[in-house]
Amino acid sequence: MRKILGNPHGALSDSIAKEDKLDRKEFHENLGNLLLHYENENNDGLVIGLYGEWGSGKSTIIDMTKKYVNTQMDELKGYDKPVIFIDYNPWYFSDHDLLISKFFEKLSKELGRKERSEIFGNASELLDKLSKVSTPLKFIPAVSEFAKCSGEMVNSFKELFGKISEEYMGDFEGIKNEINDILKLQDQKIVVVIDDIDRLNSAEVRQIFQLAKCLADFKNVIYILSFDQKIVSKALDKSQDGYGEQYLEKIIQLPIKVPLAHKSALKRMIDEGILNITEIDFKTTYGKEYWDAYVKSFYYLVNNVRDVKRFLNVLRINWNLVKEKDINPLDFVTITSIQVFIPKLYELIKNKKIEFVGHAITEYEIITPRNLTQEHSLTSDPRYQNYCRDYFWQIIPNMLNNYDKYDVYDLLDILFPVVGLNKKSVPYDPQWSINKKICSEDNFENYFMFGNSKFQVPDNYLELLISKKFSKEEFIELIQNFNLENKLIWYLSKLDRYIEKIPSETVTDVIEALLDIELYANLNDIGQISDKIDSYIMTLVNKHDVSECEIGLILDNSHSVCTVSKLHEKIDLKEQFKVYLGDNKYSYIPYYNYFVDVDNYAKAEVIFNYLVDKKSYTSLIYFLYHVEYYEDIFRKIVEKLDVPTLDWVFKRVKSQEIPPEIRERFTENIRMILKYPEQYNYDIKVKKLMEHFIYENIG
Repeated sequence: MRKILGNPHGALSDSIAKEDKLDRKEFHENLGNLLLHYENENNDGLVIGLYGEWGSGKSTIIDMTKKYVNTQMDELKGYDKPVIFIDYNPWYFSDHDLLISKFFEKLSKELGRKERSEIFGNASELLDKLSKVSTPLKFIPAVSEFAKCSGEMVNSFKELFGKISEEYMGDFEGIKNEINDILKLQDQKIVVVIDDIDRLNSAEVRQIFQLAKCLADFKNVIYILSFDQKIVSKALDKSQDGYGEQYLEKIIQLPIKVPLAHKSALKRMIDEGILNITEIDFKTTYGKEYWDAYVKSFYYLVNNVRDVKRFLNVLRINWNLVKEKDINPLDFVTITSIQVFIPKLYELIKNKKIEFVGHAITEYEIITPRNLTQEHSLTSDPRYQNYCRDYFWQIIPNMLNNYDKYDVYDLLDILFPVVGLNKKSVPYDPQWSINKKICSEDNFENYFMFGNSKFQVPDNYLELLISKKFSKEEFIELIQNFNLENKLIWYLSKLDRYIEKIPSETVTDVIEALLDIELYANLNDIGQISDKIDSYIMTLVNKHDVSECEIGLILDNSHSVCTVSKLHEKIDLKEQFKVYLGDNKYSYIPYYNYFVDVDNYAKAEVIFNYLVDKKSYTSLIYFLYHVEYYEDIFRKIVEKLDVPTLDWVFKRVKSQEIPPEIRERFTENIRMILKYPEQYNYDIKVKKLMEHFIYENIG
């Protein structure tokens, strides 16, 4: 396989590119010709501003321009004033008070080089004196007039300069005039390049501009000042009373904006980088699929060379960690683009698998933003409303920085077709698992296993359940860790294929452990988790013929409210919970001791909503029976009762399934609610239904 970018394990440097990958040849040649041909009647200098955002390629343009100019001077010996380039890097110095003196020192050394000393005479010595004169300078006053730097500004330095050197008693202006006399007579242009000015602080930025325009505006000297215009203008605002942009306009005589990187050039760099890292030719392997993913991701996420390097560096590291795992390379490259450019969204996806692979309403039903039918309309299903509002209408748009939310929705539709944000949702396809897609339930985790998770999943995290040495303590510890990582639902979904393999010797311990899972789950996940646990326990009870005594004892000693209440409602278990009431009457409901621990409204509300949703009306009666001891909880729960729910509850109370003491207590509670109406806020229809119930049962 052809190597494009060298060592596939090494990071891409952020240094200057050695070749023009952005097709800017015409641009840097035009800039080079400007430097070669620039003339002025008085041999005055020029201040050029090269404007471009970070990563736009300013440094590369400067480097290419130098090469072009030097090549032209070597090949075409016809220029009157050959060009000398001098680079000055002010951000090398930790003490900004040295910027001015170090600048003159740099010019002195460059012009004093052996091959230049004859041309520039004693200009080097004069510049060296300027560097010594300006060493103690602690303050450069703001510049208000920039046509010339004489008059008031020079006078402001005289007092300082007069105290500086006994060796040389001349003033600053005198030295500068001597230097200008020398430079004016030479057929040489000096191009001083000061790059990355936007790295400096506000005071340092101002000093650089004062050098170029006032202190060191020598004859035949051209300055190329390279920086991000917005950053520098903002820095200058601090010292120019908010007029940083106007200050900049007075300094820069020729502003030149770096052209935006062409999207085709950036794509070429990305294609080559991906090929080098993965050794896969995505254009050939994936064809239109790769192009579609590119258009929805890199096309608007990547804007410059630095963006390309950032992405490729992260991809290089990630690929070396996961390439042996079960991932789809195209999906992996695409999700990595989100990791680099929209990190908050990446973390959301990583920690909210169920929201992007699918949102389970029941064990067999998944709803997502675009697969709703009439029976699951936006107006009729509040569960869907909350899901869609929280995860798509509010959360995701707030994570996108400056990216358009609809572009990002398109990208998410490619990675997670069931979500359907901008397109119609696609039903879950088993082929996704075969193709190792990120939207596959089986493969999703493989795309994030290299992350710095607090909890690393052990190799035997699934096999633990089927071990003959099953430990409830180890299992619960594992459950707690998964819940901390927001991966509990994912883990439970994986257990599906192992339930049938649980040995008979450990089935009772496993049922106890499964029941306890609800105790460690987040409140918002309890409904979904209890559905799954209920299914698993029913499978175990039926397969292993668990005795009535065993299962009854396990359930009565459990405090996992939602799971146990659902199991109590199962027809399959009715005979196992048959209770003799006398007079040849039986109840199929044991005591609901697990409701005793419901001592706060947050948990009570979750349980109430769950029982109502599952139409577990018998369990709801026992629930109300137990929470009556918590007056505030009981009042709030009663206020949530609607007419259909209450009607079903009353019918169940009248049945023979409810023991007499429970029925009597429930009836008394309803009577007390009607007796003190000022304590409750309920619908008038609910009140009438309660009154009718009391009339029938008490009279």
